[in-house]
Amino acid sequence: MPQIKKATLLLVGLLMLPASFIGCSDPNPQAPFNADTGHAAGWLPAEHMTAATTDINSCSSCHGADYSGGVSGVSCTSCHMGGVTNIHPAGWLGDACSNHGTYVLTSPTGTSGCANAYCHGTNLGGVPQSGPSCTKCHPTIPTQPSCGTCHGIPPDGLSPAGNAYPNLPGNHAAHTALIGVTCATCHNRSCDQHMNGTVDVLFDPAYNAETGIASFQTASGSTCGNVSCHGGPRTQRIRTTQGSYTQVTSASTWTSDPSSTPDWYTGSINMNDTAQCFSCHVYGNTLYNGYFSGQHYFHAVENGVTCISCHDTLKLTNASFHFPDLRSHVISSSTASASTNSWLNYNGTTCTNANIGCHQGETRSWR
Repeated sequence: MPQIKKATLLLVGLLMLPASFIGCSDPNPQAPFNADTGHAAGWLPAEHMTAATTDINSCSSCHGADYSGGVSGVSCTSCHMGGVTNIHPAGWLGDACSNHGTYVLTSPTGTSGCANAYCHGTNLGGVPQSGPSCTKCHPTIPTQPSCGTCHGIPPDGLSPAGNAYPNLPGNHAAHTALIGVTCATCHNRSCDQHMNGTVDVLFDPAYNAETGIASFQTASGSTCGNVSCHGGPRTQRIRTTQGSYTQVTSASTWTSDPSSTPDWYTGSINMNDTAQCFSCHVYGNTLYNGYFSGQHYFHAVENGVTCISCHDTLKLTNASFHFPDLRSHVISSSTASASTNSWLNYNGTTCTNANIGCHQGETRSWR
């Protein structure tokens, strides 16, 4: 069920029933209608799409300024669940292929919400110039239970599919719980490849690291490389001068070795452990999520102040603080500020330490 583009999304449900058009303004030349019989036969779905694409504003005189029905009594959202310009629920944008499975699997009514005469057809056999037949991807018209016979959404290792491909859980649940991460983030291919018998790992280009193209590697385990959200190469060539804390040699010269993410099936990242911060972050200014702003070098590199001395571990485990938008390659100052310990009183420019330890009670410039 590919996501229908905006040009084809407009007003599939317009005038499914004859209605009185008393109160409408001048007739819409793009959408001729008869006050007794409504729009002409064959109007839905293709002709109304063309008319709405040509002049969507002309539809508002009968269907209301917000297209909720107006004097016609026919709301666009009777078909466009996500709003006038989005046939599917708004959250499906860009990944209808993955999201429709979750919808059918979890909906009490199964596939009935898709069985619209103007969308996928009353028998889900498809409608010309509108929604395709389910058999375009599925061998047969699916039912609600059949969507879980191959894998959970996300894969969970549980019955009925069991703990085998393509239902090995790995770290699916941890990743799909992050803001904006969907199946298509890592399986960025068309719906007709969904049942080809191959677990295709193809990353959305937005997640390529600055150092190269994101990929899934199996030569030495099951890991990802050059993924922007893990920082690409991250392990620095370092010297150790303060216990086990690792340091680079200077603020201006540094290098990093290619390194892989934790193993997809057995690895994990503990955000309460400073050493594991380096699974994603490295000092320097040539990686998307390298830390180099303000006084990081003085604190973290020269003096061995740990990450969690300033950043609140409870906040770091909260996706809205730590992973607000993994598609973005910028660590915003507001995101960093939100993750610091409250007693630092950090405002993006200065710190006022109200706790014991370094410069207690003093206000220092971070810049």
